Amino acid sequence: MKKLLETVSGTYFEVDLYYYVKQVGYGNWNIFCEVEFNRHKKVFRCHTTDSEMIDAINEMKAEQVSFEDTQEYMHSKVFEEIRFEIEEWLYIEFE
Repeated sequence: MKKLLETVSGTYFEVDLYYYVKQVGYGNWNIFCEVEFNRHKKVFRCHTTDSEMIDAINEMKAEQVSFEDTQEYMHSKVFEEIRFEIEEWLYIEFE
């Protein structure tokens, strides 16, 4: 999905975001966000124990909810946790 992000200096970057989930233990998951800007990619991770969120993601997949809607759901749940890291990467690497 495409998103417009703003760094601390006020510069805007249009990036592609792709989310995926990996279980890392009983009741523990990592949600990864692959960010692409100008063919440069970096993966950011956040850890969760929110089984209700994971169940909702699995239900969306089982009910064949669109890929875009599933991505938007994951974005709405975890982006704020990794926003600073992503914007910092954009700032340091591309400004």
